[in-house]
Amino acid sequence: ADVTRAAIRLNVLAPPQPTFRPGARTKMVLAVSDSQGDVLGLYRMRDATVFSIDVAVAKSRNTGYYASDRLVDADRIDANNDAIPDVPMNVAFTNRTFRFLAAPRFPTGAESDAPAGDFSILNMPGVNPRTGENIANTPLPASVYADPTNATVVSFDAFNASRNFRDPLNLKNQNGIVFFPGSSALFRKSPGPQPADLVGGFGVSGDGVDQDDVVTSVGELSLTAPASIRADQYFVSGVRLPYQKGNRNPLA
Repeated sequence: ADVTRAAIRLNVLAPPQPTFRPGARTKMVLAVSDSQGDVLGLYRMRDATVFSIDVAVAKSRNTGYYASDRLVDADRIDANNDAIPDVPMNVAFTNRTFRFLAAPRFPTGAESDAPAGDFSILNMPGVNPRTGENIANTPLPASVYADPTNATVVSFDAFNASRNFRDPLNLKNQNGIVFFPGSSALFRKSPGPQPADLVGGFGVSGDGVDQDDVVTSVGELSLTAPASIRADQYFVSGVRLPYQKGNRNPLA
């Protein structure tokens, strides 16, 4: 319990013969927002981390916005800077996808000469993308990094507090971007061949990001994004985008 948050919930008998008893369960905060960012449901399990309230709500708003028709061009992916987005509109991203694109190396784990992710602040002017060093002869004004048109996603987020990307809707329905997993956009299936309708976003936060993803995958079951429009059906610079991931045999 002194080392990891997940270990706090393990029921351990006292030394000299420590024994782990089965039955420990993760504790989460779960949030659902509609397509306009209004919070429809918010539930905190007993003993879940309090900061997760804000995180879960932000995740639900992030995913709902990114799959919507109001996604602005400045928030879309253009890794080769050809002014043509690499992924079409209305694709369901998760906060795991956002983190992957915000990493200082793309893909995560690549060698030091790999480029930064398209969302990374290392792509901004005046910054050495290999080291993060400020290389401008004179400091650039904050307005460069806060620019609503040209700033990268991470830069805009860092210099515009509590914004949901560049979502043009009500600022009261925004509370920042989360760059770690545990979320999904929610879709209502229509009968027949009609496409599913985006109805909002689902955010989960608690005892670890991989655990957040597992709980999300169960909680979204009847409202999952159609497989054809999930982020993991698309590639950026030859790399498949991630959607969700869990630890091995997470439900055992």
